[in-house]
Amino acid sequence: MTTLSRAGVSVDEPWIDVSGELWLAGFPGLGTVTVAADGSTVVKPDPVGASNDAGEFAQRERALQFGWAEPLSFARRGYSCVLGAAFAVPADDGCVLFTGAPPDSVGLVAEFGRRGWQLLAEGLVPVRWQGDQFVVHAREAPALAASRHCTAEGIGGTEVRSRSDACEVPASRATGSRPVVAVVPFHTRKVGEAPFEILRGRSRFQAAARLVARGVLNATAGPESEPTMELGTHLRLAALPFARLRFARSTMSEDLDLVLDWLPEAVASGAE
Repeated sequence: MTTLSRAGVSVDEPWIDVSGELWLAGFPGLGTVTVAADGSTVVKPDPVGASNDAGEFAQRERALQFGWAEPLSFARRGYSCVLGAAFAVPADDGCVLFTGAPPDSVGLVAEFGRRGWQLLAEGLVPVRWQGDQFVVHAREAPALAASRHCTAEGIGGTEVRSRSDACEVPASRATGSRPVVAVVPFHTRKVGEAPFEILRGRSRFQAAARLVARGVLNATAGPESEPTMELGTHLRLAALPFARLRFARSTMSEDLDLVLDWLPEAVASGAE
């Protein structure tokens, strides 16, 4: 994980120091975060000012906890975080990991919510190897989306802070860790693109490699990483079923049906 110490960093820039037993991080305008070796965190919001507005203070506290402290806690415990969303498979102990840009994932959260699936994590998704299983751990952080995206999906988001159009997306939540039964990179569909593609061979290996390379907070990658270890991780990930979803907002339900029709076959093949 790339880190910055406080030395030589402007007072207006965020900083992270992992040189001691306690990880320390500062975010100007918000406050500071401390992460202990067991992953427990302490957040200290900056004073609001003369007004001492309790609502503003609470918003800073939530922003620190969910935007920074929780991801750093997962990194301290050996998780990496990838961009996307993960959903618990109904009547199963596994989950499906969708990887892609957070602004696009609100459609997935809304559609899966309509179908009664529970959300494990959205935005930053904590992942790691647990024995021979690649698992996702649930986050407590709310799923967020711009208010215009909530309106487009026909869902009622709740404003989370002033001077921002960020809204909390309502979603039924799952807890704990679940093994990944399939990985689905996703993005909005361009003209002429097929909505769904099962990835095999080189395409699947490339998707597995990108999953590792695009970790936002990576607990292991860095200058000291061994190329053979990275390659081994890619090979283990490539053993999972992979498919690519290219969706359009107007046909999200139909596009997602293609994934769900494939999923039982993918789960069965992954269990062999």
